[in-house]
Amino acid sequence: MSNIGFHEPGSFQFIPGGLFSFGVAALPGYELHRVRLLRPQPLEVGFHTVATFLRERNRPLAALATCELRSPEPLALTEFVRFNEQYVELLTSLGFSGQSPYPIGRSNLAPVYHPPREPLLFAFSYTYPRHHARATATVNFVISGKPENIEEPPGGIVAGADVSASGLIQKATYVLDVLRKRVAILGAEWTSINGAQVYSAHSLDAVIPSVFVNAGLTDLGLTLFPSFPPVLGLEFEVDVRAVSCELSI
Repeated sequence: MSNIGFHEPGSFQFIPGGLFSFGVAALPGYELHRVRLLRPQPLEVGFHTVATFLRERNRPLAALATCELRSPEPLALTEFVRFNEQYVELLTSLGFSGQSPYPIGRSNLAPVYHPPREPLLFAFSYTYPRHHARATATVNFVISGKPENIEEPPGGIVAGADVSASGLIQKATYVLDVLRKRVAILGAEWTSINGAQVYSAHSLDAVIPSVFVNAGLTDLGLTLFPSFPPVLGLEFEVDVRAVSCELSI
């Protein structure tokens, strides 16, 4: 994992990843707002919606901090890399941040039920000046969706293809450990999380009362999306956030 990056034009810092960052945190004086699209939109249309939304609030396009996508199906790794390249090209063509190291965080899932016909923008977050009354609030952050793949050499997938209760507990334990580390890297607090989303096509009956309870995430409620991570062979993914405002449009 690389060092922290600072995206000054957007007023946030980030953990560099590949073609999207592993997580973002608002810089001092700013907070993160999350916006969900009630009707998810094809990517180009969706990013035009984001651009209009930001301009109406006197925020630069650089303020776009994270994107949440929905895709038709999980992809082979080579296809996923190609999709990421096209995604960055689209962002850049529309005036968003598209230079390496890539600052914008992301989650990208393939729904089990009613999958879309093309990739859609489901939600996004952006930075906004923090109100004086909340000047001492904790750091706002969004950690990108993390599946059970091991990014450090030699790589691999935690518990492999095992989706039994035991296998899923191993996967969840690893994923939440990585998420904790990323929250800490951003100088934020795990206890400030006010949103957690879980993505899996499998029963989590064994995972919730063990791994998620131990992580303190059941106290705030979990949002479960029956879905697959974006790459074939992965079975479990989680993202977490601590934002100051959420709305739907």
